[in-house]
Amino acid sequence: DKHRTMDYAKKKVAELKKLLEAQGLDTSGRKAELVARLEAADEGDEAEMEVDAEGEGEEADDAKLDPSTLKVDQLKAELKKRGLDTSGRKAVLASRLQAALDGGDAEDEEEPAAPAKRVTGKKRGRAAKAKEIEENDDEEEDPVEAESAHKRARKALADKVAKSEASGKKKKRTPKVDEHAYGDAVYVDTAKDIPWDITLNQTNISSNNNKYYILQLIRTGSSYRAYGRWGRVGEARAGQTGSWAGHRSIQPKKIYEKIQIQNRQRFHESRL
Repeated sequence: DKHRTMDYAKKKVAELKKLLEAQGLDTSGRKAELVARLEAADEGDEAEMEVDAEGEGEEADDAKLDPSTLKVDQLKAELKKRGLDTSGRKAVLASRLQAALDGGDAEDEEEPAAPAKRVTGKKRGRAAKAKEIEENDDEEEDPVEAESAHKRARKALADKVAKSEASGKKKKRTPKVDEHAYGDAVYVDTAKDIPWDITLNQTNISSNNNKYYILQLIRTGSSYRAYGRWGRVGEARAGQTGSWAGHRSIQPKKIYEKIQIQNRQRFHESRL
C-alpha cells in the first residue's frame, strides 16, 4: 500500500487523471485529491474482495446447513442473521429457514392450522349460527328483498301490538256485585265501556276518620237499583246499606249520580 501511494504521488496530474478516467471516476480537483481518490478506489476493491470471500464462505456453510437437525434457538439465530421473522413453532422456523436457503420467499410460509376442536351441544348451535350470519354478511343484500323483509317485520310488530291490546281489553276488570247486596250484575255502560261501580274513601287522621263508601248500579232481571254501603275501614260488620230501586234504569242512574256527587265532596275516589 505504501509503495502504491508513493507511485501515485510520483505521477503527474495528467497521468493521475488518465487512471481515474479508466476506472470511471471523477477527474476534477487538485493532485492531492486525485491521489486520495485513487487510493480510496484501491481500498474499496480490496474490501469488496474480502466481502466476496466471506460470502463464498457463508454460501458453503449454508449448503451444509440442515434446518431439520437444528434446535429452536439455533433456528432463531440463523433466521435473525438473515433478517427473517423468528416467531412461530419449530416446524415453522425450520420451514422458513429452508425456504431462505432455497432462495424462496420465506415470508409466504404459514403456520400449520391447529387441529379443530370437537364442538358439541349448544356450542355447535352457536357456531353454526355464527357461520350462517358470516355467510349472509358476505352476500350482497337485495334492496327489494330488504324492503319486503322490513315491511313484513313492521306488519308482525303491528299484529303483536293489536293482539296485546285485544288481550288487555279481555282482561279488563269486571266488577262483582257487592257481597252484601243481591243482583245479577253491575251495570256497564257499553258505549263507554265503563262499569257503574265506585269506591270512595275518607281519611282524616286528626279527626280519626277512615271511612269508605261503595256505590253500585245493580241489574236484577229487567230491574235496576242504586246500591250503597258505607262504614269504617277495617270493621268486621257490614256497615250501613241503602238501596234505591226502579223498574227502569233511568231513575236508579239519577240516584246513583246524585249520591256520587254528594259523597265525592267528602270522600276520595279509589276505584272506577
